[in-house]
Amino acid sequence: MRILLAILVASLLLAAEPVPRGGRVLAIDINQSQRQALADDFDAAWSLAAACGVQNIGLSLDWNSIETAPGVFSDPGGYLLAANTYYAAQGATLTLTLRPLHNVVKPVPADLAATPFEDPSHTMATRFCAMLDWVMAQLPDVGIEALVIGSEYDVYLANHPAEWSDYGWFVARVADHVRAAPYAARVPRIAAEATFDGYSAHADAILAINGVCDVAGVSYYAIGTGFDTKDATAIRADLDALLAFASAAKPLSFYQFGCPSSWKDGSGTVHDRGSQQAAFIAAAFAFWDAHPAEVRLMDFTWLHDLDPATLAAQGDYFGSSDPAFINFLASLGLRTWPGAGAAKSGYTALRRQAFARGWGGVDPDDSGGDGGSSGSGGTSAGGTGGCGAGAGAAAMLGLLLALALRPLSSTAPRRSTPQDRRWSPG
Repeated sequence: MRILLAILVASLLLAAEPVPRGGRVLAIDINQSQRQALADDFDAAWSLAAACGVQNIGLSLDWNSIETAPGVFSDPGGYLLAANTYYAAQGATLTLTLRPLHNVVKPVPADLAATPFEDPSHTMATRFCAMLDWVMAQLPDVGIEALVIGSEYDVYLANHPAEWSDYGWFVARVADHVRAAPYAARVPRIAAEATFDGYSAHADAILAINGVCDVAGVSYYAIGTGFDTKDATAIRADLDALLAFASAAKPLSFYQFGCPSSWKDGSGTVHDRGSQQAAFIAAAFAFWDAHPAEVRLMDFTWLHDLDPATLAAQGDYFGSSDPAFINFLASLGLRTWPGAGAAKSGYTALRRQAFARGWGGVDPDDSGGDGGSSGSGGTSAGGTGGCGAGAGAAAMLGLLLALALRPLSSTAPRRSTPQDRRWSPG
């Protein structure tokens, strides 16, 4: 019954006439299938995303992965070099997320671990801006869609409520610095990404931080209790609720946006949610069509399911071994990971929805090859028993997309003190 309802709702959403893409920006977090990674073939992964009409790629890095000692900077994994060369050659823009806060983690340089985000010397903002200046010097060729200061920062601040005001000052000082920097014209938008739950629980504080930004950054995953998927009606209600924080002048940008294709319940049984993933895609585009001025960007997560090594690294990074959470991460991809990877119904739905609005150059129904569905196809990673007593879905919504993209193929190579201003959270 649940699957039939999902298909029915998706069919109703598809019935509306698609709105041409206009100035909207479509992004996919591109990662590789098993065979693509073994062959060091990022071009194959890129082609699958390009078939959907991808225009933008996100690159997300922890501050302390770049500033390895005070004033000492490095390009972690060669990701900056790769972004500047490969993505520029493809004509794609870059969403650059630099993370002083990342969900439950504060990944700042070790010597700043105990330093507040706001102090009389503006230490954190001054150091972050120096790092940012260095990063921008490594990216002279690729177009920048936005600079995002922190990823799901509200989760950390919910656990450290006394730091909301300090972080607001920090974001404001960094924004002031960027707008006065020599590269200001290259950074048309500044954002700070909060979770969907955060917009509800900490609305005033997030609105205040968004007040110094150009877009309202948000992460959204179509999951509810125990990481099970929401139906299309609930998804649309969630997305509609975010409109209270958006306008044509300050639109929403979804920097993390996805729905898993399977669910592991408390007994350890895995349930197929492939049709729900496809219904999520349909609901997302119907919402976007209804509010094209208020929603600038959607970045769908991920192209492929994560490989076992990355899943293990993410669990370690966030300190979570919850089987339901690991399965959630393991099945977020639009395609499966093993071998060459296979299209799930979510990938097929995304190609069709995008093509109907002017993204992608080839009709997916006429192109043959890789347009079919493989159901859920979730990878089997970390499944060792039933769901533990760890944090629930609401607290864990954002524990992902953390680690930057896997190394690319051989085709892609691997200040002044900010101006003072008044700021307060609400």
